[in-house]
Amino acid sequence: MKEGKSQKNFKISIRAKILTGMIACVLIVTNLIGWFFIVQAKDTLLEQCKNNARNSAKIAAERIDGDILGQIKAGDEKTENYKEILSQLQDFLCGDDIKYIYTMRMNGDRLEFIVDADTEEGAAIGEEYEIYDEIAEAFDGNATVDSEMTSDEWGDFYSAFAPVYNSSGEIAGIVGVDCSATDIRLQENIFIKEFVIIELAGLVENLQDKIINAYYNYKGSLSQLKETRSRSLLYNKNYAKAMDDEDFLEVSISSSLYQDMQIEEEKYMQMAKKYHLELQRLAGKKVVDGLNLYQYNYDSALIGGNGNVK
Repeated sequence: MKEGKSQKNFKISIRAKILTGMIACVLIVTNLIGWFFIVQAKDTLLEQCKNNARNSAKIAAERIDGDILGQIKAGDEKTENYKEILSQLQDFLCGDDIKYIYTMRMNGDRLEFIVDADTEEGAAIGEEYEIYDEIAEAFDGNATVDSEMTSDEWGDFYSAFAPVYNSSGEIAGIVGVDCSATDIRLQENIFIKEFVIIELAGLVENLQDKIINAYYNYKGSLSQLKETRSRSLLYNKNYAKAMDDEDFLEVSISSSLYQDMQIEEEKYMQMAKKYHLELQRLAGKKVVDGLNLYQYNYDSALIGGNGNVK
């Protein structure tokens, strides 16, 4: 009798070990999948940051008058030419992404600053800077972005550069923009925390995959929405300035660009709503409400309000 009971306990112990092993394997596989998506999301955000930096540099370079830029020399801080370029650069600081923007040129074999939008701690006209491959490539006529992130006491950045042409088609200088990547490191920690919550919400692999896809689609839509709104604000500001200056060509261009951004904004807003509802359906409203999904102030700052362009 004792032998039979012992054998039964032995069988239960084996079953328990097998079940425990299976659960452990499922959790390991699930976590590996989760880490894969976290790393993939981080890489996507980094690539998006680099693309945004490059595009911002190209747009800024197209707006700057190369003839005026080429005339600026040391001691011109009080001149109208300097003030015009400075104003154009500072227009690009109205969003959250671009932290620094400046212009540079080659003076012989020296790379020097021309106008820096940071008037308090920025570089002075003629201040020398070290040239490297991405900057040299911009002077060859290409829009470039640093391959590696730069980290210092002010944060993490990607720097991008684009050539500025004068009326003769010659390169008068380049525009440099430093776009912050510090938020991406914070996002990585948020991803880890939120993935754990999502994982607890559903251990079934198929459901979890759907939740993760909906989650990152939603985050991506918000990021695109933020970028689109930032550009809408810029074009709206350009429109208002052009109206004051009676620059009707710029009025037409800014108005057209603004309308395009309004269409883009509506598209991304609908996408964000779609993925938000999908995420609620998959994980439950209570779980989704507990996630840090409103860091871009989606309900008000991004979507609320209309511009002045008509």
